[in-house]
Amino acid sequence: MILNDRKPVIILAAFAAAGLLIGFLAEPGNTPGFLVCSFKLITGLPCPGCGMTRAVIALAHGDLVAALKYHPFVVVVFPGMAGLMVYPLVMNHLSEAAINRLDRIFVGAVVILFSLMLFYNFYRWYIILTVGGYSYI
Repeated sequence: MILNDRKPVIILAAFAAAGLLIGFLAEPGNTPGFLVCSFKLITGLPCPGCGMTRAVIALAHGDLVAALKYHPFVVVVFPGMAGLMVYPLVMNHLSEAAINRLDRIFVGAVVILFSLMLFYNFYRWYIILTVGGYSYI
């Protein structure tokens, strides 16, 4: 189980905290220092996560409209990152049954989220390849 072991939880929390910190510190619309997606560099097509960094930055600065244009799943990912950040602080106060239940929910939510992001990405590819563009990626 992922959430039963403290080490992976702390690692996940650290990555979530780093992502949110970047979101709050980076200037919206001005992220030239971030690496471009290697998948997009090779194929010319966006990966399922393309736009998420810009979306997190926009949402961290209160621009929901821009965040949704960059990546609509930011409304799930952003609060999930915040939850992952807080979880190590409360996990010692939860029962084993509660941790196991949260673990199943977490794994299921991640699988569903990535599946939906993949289907959304196929839609983006369809638009790019048939219509010829996807302006905000």
